[in-house]
This record gives sequence, structure tokens and C-alpha cells, in this order.
Amino acid sequence: MFNSAQRLKGLEYEQINKKSTTEKSVRGNPCSHGKCQNQCGTISDEDRQTIFKIYYDMRSHQQQKDFLVTYVSAQDKKRQYTKAEISRRKVTKNYYLPINGVRRKVCLKFLLKTLDISEKLVRYSYENKTDLNTAKSDCRGQQPPQNKTAPELSSNVEGFISSLPAVPSHYCRAGSTRKYLPSDFKNLSHIFRMYKALCEKNKNPSVSEKVFKNIFHNKFNIGIHVPKKDKCVQCEKFKNTSETDRSEEQSLKFKKHKVEVQFSKSIHLTAQEYAKSCESFICASFDLQKVLNTPHGNSMLLYSSQWCRYPRGKCTCSQGVGYARLHETVEDTWREIQTYDELPSTSREQSEELAFFNDNESFQLVVVERNLCASDLCQLLALKNRTAKSVHWSIIEQWNDLGLERMLEDHEYVLAAYKDMKMFSCHARFKFRFRKEFRKYEFFHHPQQFFPYGMLNIENEASRDENKNPANPSHLQVEYLVIQDGMCPVIFSHVWIRDDKKKIWIKTYMLLRDQRLFISQKIQSLAKFMRTPKEQALELLVLLLVLPLKGDRITQKVIRK
Repeated sequence: MFNSAQRLKGLEYEQINKKSTTEKSVRGNPCSHGKCQNQCGTISDEDRQTIFKIYYDMRSHQQQKDFLVTYVSAQDKKRQYTKAEISRRKVTKNYYLPINGVRRKVCLKFLLKTLDISEKLVRYSYENKTDLNTAKSDCRGQQPPQNKTAPELSSNVEGFISSLPAVPSHYCRAGSTRKYLPSDFKNLSHIFRMYKALCEKNKNPSVSEKVFKNIFHNKFNIGIHVPKKDKCVQCEKFKNTSETDRSEEQSLKFKKHKVEVQFSKSIHLTAQEYAKSCESFICASFDLQKVLNTPHGNSMLLYSSQWCRYPRGKCTCSQGVGYARLHETVEDTWREIQTYDELPSTSREQSEELAFFNDNESFQLVVVERNLCASDLCQLLALKNRTAKSVHWSIIEQWNDLGLERMLEDHEYVLAAYKDMKMFSCHARFKFRFRKEFRKYEFFHHPQQFFPYGMLNIENEASRDENKNPANPSHLQVEYLVIQDGMCPVIFSHVWIRDDKKKIWIKTYMLLRDQRLFISQKIQSLAKFMRTPKEQALELLVLLLVLPLKGDRITQKVIRK
């Protein structure tokens, strides 16, 4: 700010590159030689100093540019000095200065030297003037930055959030202004997806999820989850009913309900004060209509609750302020916990509480028994998720650090797979994921996608039957060979294996024959295993007949082969 004021007054100031500029002053008269056609040399230095002082005493840079635009005019050129048809000079500019209250014509050099400015400033101010013959205003700092959210988008987000059905909690404190959304809105990401779908439907631009959450948290006081102290059903029912539809009976019933609320609150406060002074007296208050989750959690109750206790019976304040009902509930819960603790360690190891993650990163805690297979667990999770049962539901074993996934087979025991995975948990993190895999049984329906017929070496088997075409075997032909021979055909192909040390993929050859799997990086190493036993015996006989038996070592080596 200090440098801007110094620059406006023509004084010395420091630039952004830490370099100091010289102070502005009236320069020498360029027309003192007397050859100027405008007779600028006759203007005295006192008049030039007065013009200089008027220019730099202006309050803003905008007024200085208006001064230049006012004393510059343009007219059509009278003569053309170039022979070309198209000339860069379109008009002739005339420059003026106020001398003793008179508008006097001067040359450009005289104007620049008197005000100590550059020609670029004069030219830019005149070329960008407005229709009112004033200089163009400076637009720097008046436009929103490119990396900031436009005000229109922010207002659209605020309008969408304001339209959500947020209501205050009934049992919260009177000074709290926080509102809560109903249970239909699962989380903030779910609300953002609703906002994005609305923008796509109306073909309007949308903001990112990060900007949406920032506006939601900073400009609104709305809670996603239902508060611990829920709203009263009778009060909300009366509030949601319009005044025209309310009957006298409903109004009297609501007033009676309010009186009972105040009376119950006063009894509860009195009991609390008495419990502080008397150690043998217990004051307890709990909702008999609320579902008690075990274990208790403040959020994600749908996924974390495994045992739900539904309080039964009736509690009256005259009988020890609900002490008998509280004692009954605590006794039942403690009896269940004590029974579990008395079980031997071997019985407790037969089950494990595991977490199964959904696609939206929510999870469910399920107690998995020892003999629970993957197919039964999928049906159980589908029931807990309140989704339709399907054969495509699968349990995925996911290793995040390694980028690997494995789908558990239907007959596979989940607890046994978990124990196998736990052995390698020190090397990488893992978790179970519950999702649909539509290609779950693709291996059985279309096995040729995984083992094409080009990988099968069935020339010898197909040559037995002249009706079969070995070049293009069919699925029935392969099944016929398997049934007749009692074994699978020879499978040969190449696979890609990743080397973690070199961090590259290596081409490796695979051979499956006679219930044995051979893997090698060299095809020559697998060539001897691809030959039939008859071919190997014939080759051995040829080697024995051809090779000279000069050394026992060579003979023994050939025989061992």
C-alpha cells in the first residue's frame, strides 16, 4: 500500500523485485531547438512544472489515465508516405496540454518529457477508452480467482442443502440450534450423490465432493445421524399437523402431554438430588420403547448391532423410579455375559466376529461359526443388508497393499480361510468384501474362456478317431476324450508372473500333464515333459545305439535320463 501511494505521487518506491525506481521529474524540453512545428519550445519551465504537479496530485491512477484520454484526439490522416495500399497508420493523433487554462497543441515527445511517462501508457489509455471518452477501469483484483468456486455454484449448493428436511431435536437443550436429517439420509456422501444426480438431471454444473462437504460443515449446523435423544412421537405428530386440521381433542391431549412432561421432569430432578444425598437410593431413567443395542454404539448401529434387547413390562415412578425394571434388565444381560465367560476356550475359538465391507465402505460385524460356508454367509449378509437374495453374492478376500483379490468358493469355510489369511497379516493388510460377482460361475458355463482349445494338445488322442477334426476340436470332443481316457488333455500355454524384487512381469511357460504342473521360464526345459512315454523310450534307445560307450560316466548319465 505504501509503494502504491509513492508510485501515484511520482516518488521513489520499491518494486516487487526489490529494486528501487527513480523519482519522477520534469525532463528537459525536447523542442528547445525551435524546429518543432507546434512551437513547443516557447512553453516555459514554470508552466511545465504546473502541469506536472497537477498530474501527480490526482488521487488515483484512473484519474491520471482519464487526463491522458481527455488531451488526446484522433483525426483522419491527410497524407500517406508509404506506397503500399495498406498502411499501418490509420489516423493522425493530436496531443494537447492545458497552458494557462488554454488547450494548446503539443507534440508527443513534449508530452512524455513533461509528465515523465512512457508512450505505451498514452497509447494503451487511448486505445482502450470507453464510449464516454474515459479510460478503461482497472479490472485487476475484481474477478474471482480461477481456482475458487464460482458464487453461482456455491449458492446452488446452499439452496440444495436448505431444501433438505432438517428438523430440530425434541430432547436436546433449548439453546441448541442444530438440526437433524431423517434416517433416509445415510451419510454426507449419500447426500452429495443426490445433489449430483439433481444437477445432471437439470443439466447444471456441479461442485466437487470436497467443496460440497466444506460448505455443508461451515455454513450449516445440520447433523447426519439421528441424535442420541430422539424426538417425541406425540410432539412431532402434533407439530406436523396443520392448525386447520387440529381438533379440540388433539389440542387438549397435547396440552395434557406437556403437563405430564413437566411433571415427570420435576420428579426426575427431585430424585436426582435425593440420590446424591442418599447412597442407598438409585435414580435411573431410560426409554422403554427404545431398542437397546449390545454392544452399544453411537453410529452405524445397522452394521454393528448383533444382539438387540427390547425392554418389556411397565415402569412406574412410584416403585423406586424404575429400579425394579433396571435390576431385571441388568441381571438378564449379566447372566448372558457370565455364561459366555464360563465357556471353555476351545468352544469360544469355534466362532469369530468378522467385518464384511460393502461397496460404499460400510461394514457389518457377523459372528462366523466354524462350519459356516461362504454360500450360507452370503445369504445371511443379504438378509442383514435387506437386499434380494441372489446366487451372484460373493465373499471376496482382498489384499489392499498387494492389489490382489480372491473369491471364496461356495463350499469353502469362511473361518478357515480367515485363519489362513491371518498367518500372512504381518506382511500385508487384508479384509473381506461382500459384493456381487456376475461371472462367479463363468468358469463352469464357459470354460473355453479360461482354457482355450488352442492350449490343448489332443493331436494324439484325436488321431484315434478319424471323424474328429484335431485342428478345431469341439466341446463334445474334449468331453469324449476325458471320459474315454479317464484323464484331462495336456494343457500348455504361457503365463505372466510378477517379480517383486525386480518389479517386472516375466513370461513363464506352464505345462499341465498327468496331474502334474510344470512351470519354467525356458520352453526347452518343458520340451522333454511334453513327449509321450513311448517317444521318450524310443529316444533313449537311439541314444544308447548311437553314442559310443567309451566312458561309464556318459553311459550312466544317458541311462538316468
